[in-house]
Amino acid sequence: MTRYHWDLNKIKGRIKIIEQTIEATQKHPNNIYAEYIIQNLTQFKDLYHFLLHYYSISKTSASSYDPPFYNSTVGKAEKMIEESPKEKLNSFLFNSHTISKSLINISTNGLNYTNGYSIAEVNPSPLYINNQDLLELFNDFIHQMGSPSLFHKIDQEKTHIELNIQKAPNYFYSMDGCCFDDYLFNEKYINIFRSNTIKDMVTLCHEFFHGFYSNLNLKYTNRNELCYFSELEGSFANLLVAEYYRQLGQEENAYYIDSTYLENYILRNFELNIGFLLAKQKRKFTLERFNKKLQKKNIEITFTDRDEIFEYLTEPASLLLCYNLSYLASLDLFELYQKDREKAFVKLEKIKEMDYHQHLIRLSKENGFTFMEKDCPSLQKHLKKLEKSKKDMSLS
Repeated sequence: MTRYHWDLNKIKGRIKIIEQTIEATQKHPNNIYAEYIIQNLTQFKDLYHFLLHYYSISKTSASSYDPPFYNSTVGKAEKMIEESPKEKLNSFLFNSHTISKSLINISTNGLNYTNGYSIAEVNPSPLYINNQDLLELFNDFIHQMGSPSLFHKIDQEKTHIELNIQKAPNYFYSMDGCCFDDYLFNEKYINIFRSNTIKDMVTLCHEFFHGFYSNLNLKYTNRNELCYFSELEGSFANLLVAEYYRQLGQEENAYYIDSTYLENYILRNFELNIGFLLAKQKRKFTLERFNKKLQKKNIEITFTDRDEIFEYLTEPASLLLCYNLSYLASLDLFELYQKDREKAFVKLEKIKEMDYHQHLIRLSKENGFTFMEKDCPSLQKHLKKLEKSKKDMSLS
């Protein structure tokens, strides 16, 4: 791959094709499917306009902007998001399948092992290589850590992926990457913001895994729906990249990757997130009670408004329950990977193809996830591995 930006002419060509198709469909208003076809094609046209707009603002390196999912006011993207992000998250977080006994178990049993857990402060190591070398590193990662089913999946999907690589606006820029799905033409648009650190490798692998596996459950979901395990392939990729560096003898890099995602997906207010949602659902929520919980966790912030709490608990995106659940499930998947790589990648495909509208407990049991068990074995084992890493780093 020699081009490191999206083919804008191809995107514009897609818009023209769809506009012509919509115009042709409008000439047959009596067709019972006309309205449905036009509505769906319009959504894809808006997606392409959104990609063009996203590309233009992402090239403005002097400015910082919110991830597009949380900003429904950018050009044509406004039509893409039918509800506000808050409403969409509410519909996901408060449905009867998600807010259930299973999540109470997660927050009160297994995650008790993370209470007060200490992470050693490690900075991401520099990675001053050009884009071509970064992709060569990615190819080596795939070769070293993959299996036949992954290689087959890459052969199927690699020609359908558009990659855009650019420098992050500044060192502290928080959005590392994203992957947009074009289901109509079966293409994925990946964007990577480079920081010239080890984070570039993690982000590239994370987003490419989304590109490889994101189109397997079209029967049950759509591009705007938040599913229990929608981040599973990305979380699994993070663990594999850490293991890749661990096998190279770069324990500090491995620890940085593992500890960063443990902190982002689990330690950062996960129990508060669930506690707030459960309390709100049961109408037992008060600002005073929530602020006291923050004080007990030594979080120096006081809220005077419920909406402020919601924003706090869902920004960044890694605090969303789909990230939390995907991370915990990926630990079980990684356990399987260490025993049998091929089985792990086959299971990943199976999970991504399943009906997400089933009950969370049923989905977890069917796929052997252990994070709802009282002792949360995969999380315990992961924490012990991180403790060993800390000791090894202190000896080196």
